[in-house]
Amino acid sequence: MAKKKQIQRTTEEIIKDRLKYDSEATYKELEDGINGGLEEYGYMDDDLDVMKEYYKNCQMYSETEWEYIAFAHGDDKPNFIDHDQVPFVERTKQWLMIVYDGFDEICRRIKDNEVIIPIEK
Repeated sequence: MAKKKQIQRTTEEIIKDRLKYDSEATYKELEDGINGGLEEYGYMDDDLDVMKEYYKNCQMYSETEWEYIAFAHGDDKPNFIDHDQVPFVERTKQWLMIVYDGFDEICRRIKDNEVIIPIEK
């Protein structure tokens, strides 16, 4: 029973630990928005000014995940954007990226007929 609980706990930790908030990348995403990204996305006039001010304020709180989330999704968020439009960058663990790359390579080889998978009837 103790071993099963240990395995379960480890699996939960792995799943929880696969993504980490990336404060530097989030800050850069906000900076890119301020420096032209918001215009490319279609914001104009007063909405553009509001979003630039909002992004600048978000940058002040981007150092830690919880402070950023509290501010970015709090009362200071402009009413005309959804919560999924708030920049939030997560860094995927390296080991998971290797698994994804391996899966992509398998799919590419199957598509290019480099790998023949026997199909049993």
